Amino acid sequence: MKKLIAYVLTLALLCVPLAACGGQQPDPSDPAGSGTSQAPPEGASPEGAPEDLSEITHRLLADWYGYVARCEYLYGDMLWAVSYLEPFFEDHSWDSLQTARAAQSLAQRRAELIGPPEAAQMSFEDYDKLVQSGADVSPVQLAVDSISSLKSSVLVDHQLYQSSLNSPSEELFLTYQLAHFEHWANLIRQICELNLQSCAIETDYVLLELDHEEEEARFIEAITEKCPQINARRSDDPQDPDALLMELSAVLDELERRTNELNEVEGQAQAGLDLYRDALESALSGAADALDQYVASMSADAVDLTGFPSALPYPSWWYAQEAGEILYTWNVGEEKKSLLPGDPIEAPPDQSYITWPDVSLEDFQAYLDTLAGYGLPAEAVTEREGTYTAFFQLQTGSCALIWEESKTSFLATEGSVCFAPPWYVICGLGTARFQT
Repeated sequence: MKKLIAYVLTLALLCVPLAACGGQQPDPSDPAGSGTSQAPPEGASPEGAPEDLSEITHRLLADWYGYVARCEYLYGDMLWAVSYLEPFFEDHSWDSLQTARAAQSLAQRRAELIGPPEAAQMSFEDYDKLVQSGADVSPVQLAVDSISSLKSSVLVDHQLYQSSLNSPSEELFLTYQLAHFEHWANLIRQICELNLQSCAIETDYVLLELDHEEEEARFIEAITEKCPQINARRSDDPQDPDALLMELSAVLDELERRTNELNEVEGQAQAGLDLYRDALESALSGAADALDQYVASMSADAVDLTGFPSALPYPSWWYAQEAGEILYTWNVGEEKKSLLPGDPIEAPPDQSYITWPDVSLEDFQAYLDTLAGYGLPAEAVTEREGTYTAFFQLQTGSCALIWEESKTSFLATEGSVCFAPPWYVICGLGTARFQT
């Protein structure tokens, strides 16, 4: 019965939608890179026949380490990124927002690099021998096989997170929408912590079932260094497998509740965004007074943002597609500084770079005309070998829009420039002013 319960609970864990989270880099050689399965530090293999249980235990813990390291990598990174949202929710400042955006971008980029193990070290025969010896190790094979789907689920959450921070929405500019975003971020944090906790409990369960002091000591040494967030959530001295299963069941129940609540919040936010877009289309297609009324209603609910720079209205193509790449960099002297998730971000990034992969030259030029209508004409527009570059010198910084082979890029070169809803620019809530 104990083995059956563990199997069912593990399946439940793998079926719950996973939130994107991550943390300290488990191993510089993997999991983001070669895709190999990094085993715990090697020691002298115990003497004996190939089927010796000590050798099989070593292989199983190598596979389990590959899974735990990837969970640490994904979940801890998201927790790290979400932590940088807390200052923005408190002060609503541009510097806090840019720092949070940079943290999210770094976490997402590293999640995209995580690869699955090339091949599991355990065979079906190995699992059978451990089961015959009385060790319930069903969570291992299921978890190791789930790494690819785990990564896919995490990247979906990262995409939603990035959209909330950077895409044309009202989440950062309207008090009602910002409250939903803060609720979403708090739920993501809780879900990530629960996923880390479940991985820690499963690790305790596997070690207890294997009951091999030498291999356990080697494994714990590895995760203490490379998987600190999961290791910190482990029990001090677990002795009862059934108690661990009960604890895992409680964590999974809470994870399901938080996930359902997250789905509700996401649905409400999407409904609010749909209403906003419908109202905007209605205002734009109506008389001038309809647009004035719409702008007034939006500004009445605007967030009191602090230190926000000159605002450019969202490009029309950004409503139709997500940005292809968003990068943030820090300058140290004449060099750019590279940060990894888990590193402290001590100052907002100095530069930002955004690309959109499929924008026609006609749409690019139409946006330049739109900016001119907003009183934000380009200082200069150059064309060289099919590459068009528009330079802007705004009150709070300089930037460039670049079109080349259907790809458009935005580069903030000095100071600060942000994108915002058209009503935000029209109302003059940023330092840019609308000109008729």
